[in-house]
Amino acid sequence: MLTVLSGVLMGGRGAIVGGVLAFSAVQWLSYAESQAWLPEPRLMESGVMPVMLVVSFASVALFLYMADRNLRGVLRERADQRREIEASRERYRVLTENTVALVSELDSAGQILYVSPQHRERLGWDPEELVGHPAAEFVHPDDQALLVSSMRRILESGEPITTRYRVRARDGEWRHLESGGRAYTASDGSIRIIVVSMDSKERVRAEAALQEVEAQLRISQRMESLGRLAGGVAHDFNNLLTVILGSARWLERHPDLPPEEVREFASGIVQSAQRSADLTRQLLAFSRKQVVETCVLDLDERIDDLARILKSLAGDEINLVTVTHPGRHFVEADPSQIEQIVVNLVANACDAMPKGGTVSIHTGKARIGEHDGAELPAGEYVRLEVEDDGIGMSQATRLRIFEPFFTTKEMGSGTGLGLSTVYGIVSQGGGQIRVNSEPGQGSRFQILLPLVEQPTSVPDLEHRVEPTASGRGERLLLAEDEPAVRQFTRRLLEEAGYCVTAVSNGVEALERMGESDEEYELLVTDVAMPEMGGVELAQRCTERDSGFPVVFVSGYTDPELAKEGLRIARSRWLKKPFAPEELLARVRQLLDAKAQGVA
Repeated sequence: MLTVLSGVLMGGRGAIVGGVLAFSAVQWLSYAESQAWLPEPRLMESGVMPVMLVVSFASVALFLYMADRNLRGVLRERADQRREIEASRERYRVLTENTVALVSELDSAGQILYVSPQHRERLGWDPEELVGHPAAEFVHPDDQALLVSSMRRILESGEPITTRYRVRARDGEWRHLESGGRAYTASDGSIRIIVVSMDSKERVRAEAALQEVEAQLRISQRMESLGRLAGGVAHDFNNLLTVILGSARWLERHPDLPPEEVREFASGIVQSAQRSADLTRQLLAFSRKQVVETCVLDLDERIDDLARILKSLAGDEINLVTVTHPGRHFVEADPSQIEQIVVNLVANACDAMPKGGTVSIHTGKARIGEHDGAELPAGEYVRLEVEDDGIGMSQATRLRIFEPFFTTKEMGSGTGLGLSTVYGIVSQGGGQIRVNSEPGQGSRFQILLPLVEQPTSVPDLEHRVEPTASGRGERLLLAEDEPAVRQFTRRLLEEAGYCVTAVSNGVEALERMGESDEEYELLVTDVAMPEMGGVELAQRCTERDSGFPVVFVSGYTDPELAKEGLRIARSRWLKKPFAPEELLARVRQLLDAKAQGVA
């Protein structure tokens, strides 16, 4: 029994087996002797039992030898393990204390459990000052949400996560860190996060330098584009001014010309001036500074109305196909600008098919999600597509088609402002234009405009010009800072039958209104004036009389300022240059509406 017990406690398999055999043999012999199965003499007396005892003690001795040997092996193995652990700890200490990275350990709640000594060198904090504090306490307020989100992702996914954020150094400055974190299970079963951080100041500096270089490149490209724009504008305007100045000088030097020749020269002046005005409107549309009067309109109906004009534009060799859905696609836009977009795109498509072909116009709806990666906000859009099977474009051409005065047509065949004008109009309307084209495979222009709710009725905001509109002695206040325009406008209104007071800015206009005993019935004002602009002047006037009518006159202004001006009660916007009958018609419309009590 002693042998068996020793073997169990010490793990000696041979001692256990020997003890069990010896004990079993003794018990069997004792039992056999008690039953008189064995012949005389008896075992104890014959010496059999002492032999058994000797065997048992020999087994015990063998077991003790083997146990000692095994114990020494276990002790050597454990000593080797302790040495490996100590070596591993030493390597960890050396790595954490000598690496350039900042090493820290957090618990699952974000509490700091350990930081490497480099925090003292890099951030100025002693490790004892950081341990036990929440990590977010030292992170920039704007980056704390990012840190919390990153920790949550690390704990949920178990995958390493890299995050860039700012931490506060001991001197109060914010340092940029790029950290990689990963969760692991500690020996006590708790979840911890090991974080290795690097100072990303140099990377941030390099990225800032790269952004500066990119900005300079964009400025250089913009200056190149502006140079081409200035050259194109100068070329076109010089041609138009040659006709205008030449005709005017001829009339000045020959005052006795027959009426027919006078009308011919005057007609040439008017046509050239109108072409100059059209060129200016194209430039303003390109720069997104064109004053527009929008309304909710059915895009499909507008295209159907243009069908006859478009077929005449396309000619007999072009097959024009339109697929529209009236009553489905409503947008808020200037009707004339929508026409300008469609006409320009169809004209370009026809020019791309000198031997004939097919131009298709399609409308539809498109939805952009929040995660689609598009430049437009998420929402519903109306899609307008103009597709042709013409010669197509190379990638180099596609990258430049929206630049002003860039054209692939022969000299004199185009101004190069068509697509740049379309781009400006679409961008100003909150939309986007996309192009797909390959050489020999045609081109497809896709325009997306914000979809609006269908109105109960689509109002017609186009103003009817009454050539016979005249005044009835009403008192008008005219504010215009350009002397020549002010003199012309005053003479025009006075000849039409109005009593006009003309001033050069908004401050002077308010002074005249305060000095006059009689009330003015309407204000005609330029938008951009020194000291006080037209919109502010109109607001001050409507504070006195909420129904005071205003006609804004401008050819260039901030679109947001234009919207603010049009929100003023009984207001109209007149684009420069304007025809005399247009101004007279607008003034008459507002005065009649005021007399009838209609806004």
